[in-house]
Formats: sequence, C-alpha cells, structure tokens
Amino acid sequence: MKYTKRIFNELNEEQPLKGLPVEKFAYRLAYFLSELNALRPFREGNGRTIRELARQIALKSDYELDWSKASSKETIEAFIQSFHGKLSDLSSLIFRCICYFLFLLKMNTKNCSHF
Repeated sequence: MKYTKRIFNELNEEQPLKGLPVEKFAYRLAYFLSELNALRPFREGNGRTIRELARQIALKSDYELDWSKASSKETIEAFIQSFHGKLSDLSSLIFRCICYFLFLLKMNTKNCSHF
C-alpha cells in the first residue's frame, strides 16, 4: 500500500504534466503507467484502466492519445518491457500515439518528424 501511495503522490506532484515537450511528456507518462501496471490492482482490466487513465492525464496536460495507432501486441510488449525497466518502447509508443493526433490536427508537428 505504501508503494501505491508513493506512486500516486509522485504523479500528483507532477500533475498536470502540462507544458512538457511531447518527448518528455511521453517518457514521464510511460514511467507512471509502468509503475501503475506493476501494481496489478484489478483481477481483470488493468490494461484498459491504465490506458484510460493515461488518456485522462494526457487531456489534462493538453495532449490527446489515440491508442488505436498501436496494435494490442506491441502495446502489451511495450508494457512487458517497461516492467523490466526498459521504458523506451512504451515511451515511443505513447509518443507515436500523441504525435499522430497532433499531425491530424495540423498542430505543431516539428517534434513528430517521423510523419
């Protein structure tokens, strides 16, 4: 329980993650999602719940996530890698889901050079 409280306190201290460049936002969000995923608070539905929480955090930070830009397989693999301390796959996946949305809105896409 102490670990859960620590993670949510840390997230609360950084909330909103508003104002962070998209790459930094994606990395910090990947960190928090990884930590929350490791808790496995529910018997079922952890992934769906965490993705929805991520979407809400993103909205509060003036970003939007389009999870449909990542396959279930690559999302699961990214979360598995993050459980082992490798955040780069999850961070890249989040970055791609955010940047795709920004690209569609024709907003500032200079950080989304892969489009």
